[in-house]
Amino acid sequence: MISRRSSAALLLVFCLFFGCGKNLAQVFFHVSVDQRAKESLSGTIRVPTPLSLSDPSSFRFAVFGDVQIRAENKNMLTTFKNEVTDRNIDFFVVLGDLTEDGNNQELADIKSDLDQVGVPYYATIGNHDLFQANPSGGWESWKSTFGAATYSVTLGNAVRLILLDTSSGNIGATQFKWLENQLKTQAPFTLVGSHYPVNDGSGPSIWRLESVEERYKLTSLLDRYGVYAYLGGHVHGYREGRVGNILHLTIGSMYPYALDFGTRGYVLFQYERGNLTWERIDLGA
Repeated sequence: MISRRSSAALLLVFCLFFGCGKNLAQVFFHVSVDQRAKESLSGTIRVPTPLSLSDPSSFRFAVFGDVQIRAENKNMLTTFKNEVTDRNIDFFVVLGDLTEDGNNQELADIKSDLDQVGVPYYATIGNHDLFQANPSGGWESWKSTFGAATYSVTLGNAVRLILLDTSSGNIGATQFKWLENQLKTQAPFTLVGSHYPVNDGSGPSIWRLESVEERYKLTSLLDRYGVYAYLGGHVHGYREGRVGNILHLTIGSMYPYALDFGTRGYVLFQYERGNLTWERIDLGA
């Protein structure tokens, strides 16, 4: 088992040989996941609220990640806006890495672009949004732009969406305690989403949650409480699979540059009078 200290040392060696494109201070001195979660759950920053759906018995929503805009603000949201119209999507969810560097300008740009899609949305933070030149700046900028990164909403009294902050690769004790309390309250369909996958369908991977203990604990909670699906981003590609009875989707990327594999796209969910179904929407290379 690799300790957090060993992981940090390995990351340092990796950066020295291959380059990380970041100041290492951004990685090692950011605000901890427990502090971020406590602030998100404190009631002192904005928390998104459930939508007022025109038909709570029938609605559609999309989930994707990694828009990851840079200074030139190149993104796939114009294409997605057409999808919203063509497929009658009621709202959408973005699972982190909205920006490349998490600075104020990128966050302002992506918020403006997301707002212009024309339907409500929910978002949580990713590693690119968290880590920037000022070690605490990514989180401070995120809070002022989007508010909480850990929260839960229920749509149409049927679909509960629980979003976690895994932007530093871990969940932490505060979120685990809160998550279990959330899961104890039953809902017809519960979706748990965060930036990092638990299992990306390809075996051991450095791109999933870093702690073996956290992966097992989270998988156990999802199974114990009958969660419908766990949704993760981070990987610039799409995979699907099951761990026990739980569906795991690495949801796919809206990254406008070269992908890790596959094609761009998103996952489309449809709730229809007591049933929840999903499909992968492929937007091409």
